[in-house]
Amino acid sequence: MFLIELQCLPPLCVYTKGILHKKILFEQFENYQKRSFRNRIHLMGPNGPVLFSIPLKKGKNEQQPITKVAIANDCDWLRDFRNKLKACYGRSPYFSFYADELISVFQQHQTYLFTLNKALFEWSVSKMELPIQHAFTTEFVDEVGTGLVDLRNCIRPVEVSDLCNYSFEYVHVFDETNTFIPHLSIIDLLFCAGPESIIVLQRALETMCNEGLQK
Repeated sequence: MFLIELQCLPPLCVYTKGILHKKILFEQFENYQKRSFRNRIHLMGPNGPVLFSIPLKKGKNEQQPITKVAIANDCDWLRDFRNKLKACYGRSPYFSFYADELISVFQQHQTYLFTLNKALFEWSVSKMELPIQHAFTTEFVDEVGTGLVDLRNCIRPVEVSDLCNYSFEYVHVFDETNTFIPHLSIIDLLFCAGPESIIVLQRALETMCNEGLQK
């Protein structure tokens, strides 16, 4: 099992780690941190990666408990997200299979970012039928005990971590060379590979293990 912050539709490597460790423990007693995948989603557009950030209510979010960080639902940010989603993946093979369901999760108009991220994670795992369980911390600790891998704040948008150094092989919408862009959201894989998504994740894990690089 590994410990990590609850991200918004996380990069593929988080799910691959989940398959490896069987269970993810999400930190729910941390404070919000800026410039992270907690409210950032990396999509792939015709001109390269596209960043979308879920807007938060103004205030000192970075000093707030993560479960109390509120979404700025007073602005129509979902329309912008829907438009970006269609521009990036409208031509993908499985857009029509998953787009409406994904938007319906957002349309629940969750008050808090943590609650939305939880619903999105559970939806994504369900759609890919991944053998991953998850739970939430019962208290905050600086150092974890034996048997728990601490990956909190290790996978961030500002840098490419070795933790994401997997070979994910699938056909991308706008990249004929199929060169994988680190930190793309799991929905990039889902829209492009559909029911084969779990196979892509498992093959990436098997390749890493065969090379003796996986921990």
